[in-house]
Amino acid sequence: MNHERRLDPREVNLRHLEPACAVEYEGELDTRLLRQAFRILSDRYLVLRSCIRDDGHAHTMHVPAGHYPALVTLTGSRDDLLAMVRYPNRIEHGTSRLIAAARPGAESTGWIALQVNHAVMDGRTVQKFLAELWEIYSALAEGRHVQPGPGTGLPRAPSEFLASHRAIVNDLLNGAPNPFTAPEAHPEVGDFPREKWLMLTEEETGQLVAASRIFGTSVHALVCGAILGSTRRRIPIPGLAPMTCSSIVDLRTRANPPLDPVDTANFSLWTDVAVGVAPDDDPVAVGKSMKKTLQSARAKPRHGDAVAHTGRDTAFGRYAHLLTVAITNPGVIPPYATPPGLSFVRLQWLNSVANQFPVKSPHAVYAAYTFNGCITVNGIFPRELFSGEDIESIDNDLRTNLRRMCQSGRDITESTNRDFTTQL
Repeated sequence: MNHERRLDPREVNLRHLEPACAVEYEGELDTRLLRQAFRILSDRYLVLRSCIRDDGHAHTMHVPAGHYPALVTLTGSRDDLLAMVRYPNRIEHGTSRLIAAARPGAESTGWIALQVNHAVMDGRTVQKFLAELWEIYSALAEGRHVQPGPGTGLPRAPSEFLASHRAIVNDLLNGAPNPFTAPEAHPEVGDFPREKWLMLTEEETGQLVAASRIFGTSVHALVCGAILGSTRRRIPIPGLAPMTCSSIVDLRTRANPPLDPVDTANFSLWTDVAVGVAPDDDPVAVGKSMKKTLQSARAKPRHGDAVAHTGRDTAFGRYAHLLTVAITNPGVIPPYATPPGLSFVRLQWLNSVANQFPVKSPHAVYAAYTFNGCITVNGIFPRELFSGEDIESIDNDLRTNLRRMCQSGRDITESTNRDFTTQL
């Protein structure tokens, strides 16, 4: 079992990011069992026990003898949890930690957050680990014995899979720079970004899913159309704005056979879809157009070409931060195992930071996912580019767009039912 390896260029350029996934709980949390469950999970997956060493020539992931990730417990609000997440471990001291924040004076409620370093773990990895953590915790809470298992070695570097998947990668790159071989980057440091979470109810989520079927598209396409439309309204210029929607393609799902999230992390590429959007465009039409373009882009990829369409040298140039939106899609997150006396209310991805400073983004980044039957849209906005007023306006428009989509779907259904009844 490997306990040490060098990071490849893709991993090195992601070490500045420290995503955290937090789940809100209700009920009695036994921190003793949580610590035991996290220890068993860390024995199963060495990457949770890893550190990253920089000797001035290379970055090396290694597992120091006897090292285990920390479980940090605190009593405080969600803001206290966010403050803790903003200052993760130095990567030479660990690439992961678990934070348990119990609300003061509350009736058995709080948050559990798993924070990792993006160089060696990504969103899919975190989802797998959290699901397994609660399986172990549930078994322990029910008095069952849990074996750590044989354990897995460190995940392989994503560049190790390039040779066997070169055709797919080259198609998606279409001449753009290869992030798996890129030189070390030095990201610009900015202020901590602003964040906003929009959560639909279970009923609204069901309506949006139904609307996607009625409109002959996907929920992700509708959400993208809603985000593009709400962002476009912040640009006070008439006509079509040359916008770009960036989405990430997980190459692990395209491998044959598919790769597991713990086999490797960050074996993925961003694809850019150029789409013209007018202030009064129907977000449904925008989303369907974007999906159609993206589907054709998978046959004839446009990755990296979108910059030529963004109009940064035109009247739209001063609104460059609004012309691109990046939207990740963690998808539908399966329900966690439910321990006795404990339930999980909602899940939130928290601001990615690293080594005590945030990385400045040139545009907003969103994550759209479903947990407990409810869709959540998490937006991260660079503080230097988006005011609080900007974010509230975008959020309000986004809510309006999504609700109108649901209403349009209901209207079409009712109209179809009336027509059918009339024919009878």
